[in-house]
Order: sequence, then C-alpha cells, then structure tokens
Amino acid sequence: MGHTFAHALEAECGYDGTLLHGEAVAVGLGLAASLSARLGHCSQEWPGRVMEHLTTVGLPARLRDLPRGFSAGALIGRMRKDKKVRDGMLRFVLLRDAGGAFTADGVEAGVVEALLRDEGAAG
Repeated sequence: MGHTFAHALEAECGYDGTLLHGEAVAVGLGLAASLSARLGHCSQEWPGRVMEHLTTVGLPARLRDLPRGFSAGALIGRMRKDKKVRDGMLRFVLLRDAGGAFTADGVEAGVVEALLRDEGAAG
C-alpha cells in the first residue's frame, strides 16, 4: 500500500536521493488512506489516523511535508506507467480498515488528480 504514489514521487525527484524510498512510501500511505476514504472504502477517520501515526514515528505523511512541490498532472503521468495499470486504468492498494487492504481496479485518474491537488500538488 502506498507504492503507486511513492514510485511516482520518487520518479519525479529523479531518484536523486532527496526523497528516500521509505519517505515516499509513507506519503503514499497517507495518500492511499485518503483515496480509500474519498472512494468510500473506509471510514473518514482512517486517513487522519494513518497520517498521525506516520508523523509520530518521524515520517512525512503528506505531500506538503516534503521539501519540494509536485505537479498533479506529472504524478498521474508517472502512475499511468505503474506495473499495476491494467487496460490503461489505474490500480491502487487501498484499505477498508486495519489490516483490510485490497487492490482497487479502475480508479479514475480524475479522482486521484483531485486528491493530489487537495493535498497541495500544483495543477
């Protein structure tokens, strides 16, 4: 969970070491939890719980916690190249509750792009 977002973030940073894999995955976890809630797969309280835990253990939890900005369009472009993409549709590992992860097929790019913008990514 979180790796689809994480790999896009790492690629946008050019794998130059400014964003460690674990940091990217942490932000990806927060985004995946937010996407899960946005799509109605989990309670609205889960994203906050996930992000609070990440912050408590010293990891970045949100895009705005990172030292640089990102373009929502560029991140979506990177995600479209993810190995989990099927028939051009985005796939994410999302959650229903604690320990309740699942793979969601056919997630609309527009929903993901809106989430990224809401989380601070530029258009």
